[in-house]
Amino acid sequence: MSDRVYDIPYEPITYDGVNYRSKLECRWHIFLETLGIIHVYEPKRFYFSDTVYTPDFGIIAQGYDYLEIKFSAPTPDEYSRCRRLSELGYKVALFAGGCNSDVQVYLFENGH
Repeated sequence: MSDRVYDIPYEPITYDGVNYRSKLECRWHIFLETLGIIHVYEPKRFYFSDTVYTPDFGIIAQGYDYLEIKFSAPTPDEYSRCRRLSELGYKVALFAGGCNSDVQVYLFENGH
């Protein structure tokens, strides 16, 4: 379980009929939409033995299957969930940061 203390509060927001868990996720939706990247918000839940994981976006036809968004560098638990999903054969990208600032990009494939 993460012991992260978030200094940016999560504020749910509804945009274009979709309820996003945070404004940051909504901003990334708008960014992806502007680029013409077809995506779906929280498309599927994955059940691991010790946790349930719902990636933020399913990405269609861009070389990756899922995109996870974080405000800052991922905690070990957040990193682990992406890695575990890649062990199932999915390609996962994790972006840490806002879409208008420096973004750390983590790419997961085949458990690495």
